[in-house]
Amino acid sequence: MRNIIVGILMMISASSVTAQDQLPLNVEEWQSAVQILQAAKTAIEEKGWQQGATEPTEARCLATAMEDAWLRERKSLVDFEYAKLALDQALDAPDASSLTSTNDPLAVPYWGRYYMYWNDAKGRTEEQVLAALDKAIAYAEGRRQESSELKRSGSDVESFDREMMRSLGFVDP
Repeated sequence: MRNIIVGILMMISASSVTAQDQLPLNVEEWQSAVQILQAAKTAIEEKGWQQGATEPTEARCLATAMEDAWLRERKSLVDFEYAKLALDQALDAPDASSLTSTNDPLAVPYWGRYYMYWNDAKGRTEEQVLAALDKAIAYAEGRRQESSELKRSGSDVESFDREMMRSLGFVDP
């Protein structure tokens, strides 16, 4: 099994990013993150913002706006992770594992739990939520621009992939 995984990773590495003129790693993912974050902001602006709803509502909190935007934009789970990373940076969010404990009756690791807590904090305003999304959009756009400026040769990417596989124990040191 290990040899199969190594073979697949090496084929992907060799075939997907070998030419100098191809997009560097993660430019498309950061662009998708920007689109998800912009769509989340638009959802709140168009449907309204809600805080602490216990019944279904048309208005969106930060977490539901993010989820709706991801689904509406039809982006991958990886793209969604990039959008969440940008939002985490904007909110200075803690590691998700710090939000649950084994004694917690809600110990299900809901991806949007911190966003829900942050959104529902006493005194939080719609303007603060929209500003956080603007900050996340700016972060993701900045990362997209940084990535697009990088010029990595195919051999650098292959070297990086081999080192990653080695560190994960897929190939011998």
